[in-house]
Amino acid sequence: MIDLFMDILNELDIQFLVAPYEADAQISYMVKEGIADFAITEDSDLIAYGCPRVFMKLNPFGMAQVFSLPDFLGKKTAEGEKPDKALQTL
Repeated sequence: MIDLFMDILNELDIQFLVAPYEADAQISYMVKEGIADFAITEDSDLIAYGCPRVFMKLNPFGMAQVFSLPDFLGKKTAEGEKPDKALQTL
């Protein structure tokens, strides 16, 4: 699955990094700093590092659970409405 995903990203000329080991802290930093828009993972470890946007359990059909730290903390959206859920399925 990962090899296929990387092949697709290469074909689309989308840059990505592959960590040799656990890279939870590095990934969280990259999302916090705006280097990456979100992180994709198989577990919820990135939440402990304060990663603001995490896609978990991505399946071959593009479905995943989405965690949003601002939604979880109950921060208001740009429109001034409070988000309904922090964890949702795409």
